[in-house]
Amino acid sequence: MDRTHFLGLPYLQAAQAQKHVTHNEALRLIDACVQVAVESRSGPAAPPPAPQEGERHIVPVAASGAWAGEDGAVASFLDGAWQFVQPVAGWLVWVRDEERLIVHDGTAFVPAHGLRLDGLEHLGINATADTTNRLTVAGGGSLFTHDGAGHRTTINKAAEADTASVLFQTGYSGRAEIGLTGDDDLHVKTSADGATWHEALVLSREDGAARLPEGLRLGAAGSLLQHYEEGVWTPELVGANVAGTPTYSANAGTFVRIGALVFVTARLAWSSLGDLSGTAVIAGLPYPCRSGIVNRAPMTTAWYNSVSMGADTTMLGGFVEPGESHIRLWGAYQAYEGTNMFLTEAHLTETGEIYLGCSYIAG
Repeated sequence: MDRTHFLGLPYLQAAQAQKHVTHNEALRLIDACVQVAVESRSGPAAPPPAPQEGERHIVPVAASGAWAGEDGAVASFLDGAWQFVQPVAGWLVWVRDEERLIVHDGTAFVPAHGLRLDGLEHLGINATADTTNRLTVAGGGSLFTHDGAGHRTTINKAAEADTASVLFQTGYSGRAEIGLTGDDDLHVKTSADGATWHEALVLSREDGAARLPEGLRLGAAGSLLQHYEEGVWTPELVGANVAGTPTYSANAGTFVRIGALVFVTARLAWSSLGDLSGTAVIAGLPYPCRSGIVNRAPMTTAWYNSVSMGADTTMLGGFVEPGESHIRLWGAYQAYEGTNMFLTEAHLTETGEIYLGCSYIAG
């Protein structure tokens, strides 16, 4: 063997004449192959027309001219001529026009990091990472794409009380956050200063139901809708003098509240008034009515039975009384005079029934 295994450096032979020639050739090869930095690996197929002494390139595929037949070699311009060295697996080369370190894998040059970056403490891409932000990327965008099918990005937390979220910032001050923040419901939060946060939306992990803790605006200049609720209520007949203990075969109602507007329906069926006396009301509304005479809301009677107001009775009515949680009952009689009156136990028989509905503004 007259050359070294890896770099192919010529050995000095016994009794060799002009040993300095062989030695200088070896030095030249070392100079060309160690700490390699090339100008480019993707330039024209032909060598540059006016190369500088010491200029190096990786010869592209299908090269021509003085580079013909040297595809993939490291070409060094020395003493007015091109010298070629074929790289082997493990050679590291710095490519100046790409600002990238590449390595030869035995077939071709590939990025020096290879295909795996396992066990890194942190990684900064065009930025500096640290022990908190272990992956830091500075750029105009980040793309996560599929590898033949779908793509899922996962953010995992250790326990329910921890946080797994995406935080949006302006000048490194938080403005919005989406994720599992403090529990396992999905939260959407906003902030004007990064210190005080408003919870705009919460989606239940149990059934997906949405809550809007800060309310809802509909339209460009819409009022803030801060309340929505559906439920049931229990209507009861109550007297002003003696409340009474009526016996019911049915007393149930439903309600919907949208903002301050409350819609209620109810059915009352009684078999005994239980000593009720005085002016009568239907109590138990889910919310009191807003104060002020303008908020007196009429009751609509869908059907009633066994409510007597005299021979000239024309209708049974009522209204939600401002500032109260009841419907005051009244009746119209003597139709031609338009006189009306509040109902008392005298107008309610021991057995009766009322179906009603109304809407009012909650206080």
